[in-house]
Formats: sequence, structure tokens, C-alpha cells
Amino acid sequence: MVGPYANHRLWRVLVAVGSGLWWWIVFLSASRGSVLGVAVGVVVASVIIGRQCWPWLKQFLVYLVLGGFFWLVLSLLVPILVFGELELRTISQGSSGRAPLFIEAWQMSLQRFPFGMGPQSWLTHELLAPSYAESNKFGHPHNMYLMWAAEYGWLLVLILFWVAFQVASSLHARCKVIKLSESSTEGIVLAALLASVVGALIHAGVSAVFIAPGSMLVGLLILPVFFGFIVPNSLKGKSLKDDTSHPLRKAFPGAVIATLVFALWGGWVVEVRKYYLDMREDEPYYQEVLREGALPRFWLHGYFPRNDIGS
Repeated sequence: MVGPYANHRLWRVLVAVGSGLWWWIVFLSASRGSVLGVAVGVVVASVIIGRQCWPWLKQFLVYLVLGGFFWLVLSLLVPILVFGELELRTISQGSSGRAPLFIEAWQMSLQRFPFGMGPQSWLTHELLAPSYAESNKFGHPHNMYLMWAAEYGWLLVLILFWVAFQVASSLHARCKVIKLSESSTEGIVLAALLASVVGALIHAGVSAVFIAPGSMLVGLLILPVFFGFIVPNSLKGKSLKDDTSHPLRKAFPGAVIATLVFALWGGWVVEVRKYYLDMREDEPYYQEVLREGALPRFWLHGYFPRNDIGS
């Protein structure tokens, strides 16, 4: 809809097919968290942005219908015609084992309130809730907010809510400007970004999506673009024509900030590499002792405490 290839037929066809196949996978897996997150994201974007996002909403519904068509053909007609039988995955009516995880994480968050029990404590702490002690063990409580509260405390969660409030304020100001604009391009872009961000935040309440490698890589691209799109003009500084006499003085703050950001990012990359090496070290134990396959959604390290294998 926007961008240099918006009017190229091949590009539009590829995007439509890719979006339709994504919806087909969602329908096929009966992923309640994904559907709930996307639904809430679309509603929020439509309500906040208004008529400016209607072209995006129309295109979204087209892709949704296309996904339903793919599901009808690939999941119903093809199995019946080729194999003569049909097997569909139904939507679970229960919590899928999440309730004991939520209870355990909640009780952890109250142990050292409001600071939490520390990093990786979900894997190493003494079990608290009887229901969790009797249920299957997972490397994550399937709720990012309870996970943060359990390990880092409700104080951190409160700070994150404050950041979310600031973002919402900037978003509200940006939407007022967009609604006064004659062009719908900005509304379309913001609707897509907002629906994506809200959908991820909702989905994180019922899954470990924020620690899935694929989600982290996509989020690393989406979140900075979203924040940059809604940042108030007052934070963008004066225009170039207002201050051209001291280019070095103007560039210095940006250089300092960029240096700090890349230094922090470099430290983060170092720790991620350590995490990866630990994962590779744990892989034989994971496959040969626990006899679990390599799941593509999450890091292998984290399914069990590493101190159990002497490292």
C-alpha cells in the first residue's frame, strides 16, 4: 500500500500470498494467543486512528479472507481428495496448562516484593505452588509480565507501565496530527505499526513470545520504527536551517548518544553469544538425556537449570 513497490503487481501478489499463508498457519495451529493479539491490535488501531486507517483495514480484511481460502483448500479439500480423510486441530477450551505457571510466577513475585527473586530464578527457585509442583515444567511461565515480576520485581513492571504511558501520550499527539492531515499514508503506516505492537503486547500475556528468537528479531526492527514514528517534534531538535554555524557542536550530542547505544548493544551481543555457547553445551544433555527434539521456537538453553549438569 505504501513504499516504492506499492504499485508493482508482482510485489503486491507476493505480499498477498505471504499474508494469506501466514493466516493459514494461524488457523491451522489454532493459535488463540496470536488471534487474540491481532484482533485487539486491529481494534485499537481502528479506534485510535479512525478513518485514516480504513484503507489499511480493508486490505487487512482481504488478507484475512485469503488466509481463510488457503485454509479451506490446503487443510480441507486437499487432505480429503489426496488422503481420503480429514484431521483438524480444534481450539482448546482450557488454559493449556498455563494456570499453574501463572500461579507459580505470581507467588514468586511476592517473595521479595517489589524486587523479585533475580534473573533465571524461574529455573532455579524452590517450587512454591503445589499445582505447579504437580504439573509439567516449562522454561517460562507463558506470561512475560508475570515473568518480569517474578524475576525482576513489580517495581520494574511499574517502570515499564510508566514508559507505556509516555508512549501512549506521544501516540495520542501523533494521531491528532494525522487526523488533520489530508494524506492517509501516515495513517496507514501507523495503523500497521500500532496493530503489530499492541498485538505483541497482548500475545505476551499468554505466551513466551518475547523470548522466541524470531519474535526478538522482528521486534528489534518494529519497535524502533514505531517509537521513531510517534516521537514528538520537540524531541527531534531544531531544523537544519536553524543552526548551520556550528555543525560539530550540533553533531556532538548525537555522536555521544550513538556511542553509548552501540556500547550497550555490544555488551548485549557479548552476553547473547555466551547464552548461545551455553545452549550448545546443553544440547547433548537436552537431546540424549531428556530426549527432546530441537524446537525452532525457543532457545534450547532455559528448559532446565544448568546447575543440574554441573555447569
